[in-house]
Amino acid sequence: ANELTSMTGGLGSFTLGFSHYEEVPGQISEKIVSARNAE
Repeated sequence: ANELTSMTGGLGSFTLGFSHYEEVPGQISEKIVSARNAE
């Protein structure tokens, strides 16, 4: 953000949009499910 401000003199803007979903690898999904079940 500081770099954008210095490049535009404080007059710039940016937008951020959703790109895509991606499948979670098996080991990571298992950790997520285990952590959720432990709550």
